[in-house]
Amino acid sequence: MAVVWADLAPAFAFSATTLDSIFTRFPPADPQIALIQAALVKLYNGSATARALIDQGGGLTTDAEGVSRFTKQITIYKCPDPGNSFARPGIVSLNADIVNNLTWMGVDGRLHKEVLEDTVIHELVHAITGRRDFSDPSPAGQVAYNAADYNFPGPTQYVANQVMLELGYDPGFRQAGYLAVVGAGSSLRSDLSYTEGNLVSGAVLLRNRDDDGGPNVDVSQNTFSYLADSLYGTALNSDLAGNKTFSLSAI
Repeated sequence: MAVVWADLAPAFAFSATTLDSIFTRFPPADPQIALIQAALVKLYNGSATARALIDQGGGLTTDAEGVSRFTKQITIYKCPDPGNSFARPGIVSLNADIVNNLTWMGVDGRLHKEVLEDTVIHELVHAITGRRDFSDPSPAGQVAYNAADYNFPGPTQYVANQVMLELGYDPGFRQAGYLAVVGAGSSLRSDLSYTEGNLVSGAVLLRNRDDDGGPNVDVSQNTFSYLADSLYGTALNSDLAGNKTFSLSAI
């Protein structure tokens, strides 16, 4: 049965107080609150993975009479940076304007603008499960892209990609890599597919920096064993197994 915001409200609290410079308060009647609420309802109604995650974070329990209720709350703060979002255990920091400020490479080789549901579920995965953005504890960028098991989207975005599929987005819409984000002023074009319409298993945008792998990194040995990654027992993105990866050198 489909839920409305009143059903989910006990599992979330929009903070009226500021925690620090990254986790700030929502002003009264902030229009972003309604946008985030709508995204949460869409996620819960449209994705079994998102529903299970929210149920876990909200501590959903069912009593002897069959009545279910949330017993915990996830606190939502406002992110002061309209192009970013953050999470810590049990809390997230969101800004609905991220949809106007974030673009990334999809597995179809095209640039895609962020959608709020993707941001929300990505941060909820962090806050509820503790999954990392990267598949190892190395600092951002300190990774071997040519490793056979390198996870380009990362453990958290992997779940978000699965949720986007369940919401009905095209398979090519999935973010191809956590480090496949395109910044303002990029020379990459949005009117074509850099893979000529073929789906790929991963991507990284190389920025000619030592911590980003350099412009000539070899990813040809990647066998994508990470495609067995799962949450709640469901293999994620396995339909991409066997496809080739690509790298782009952003100018």
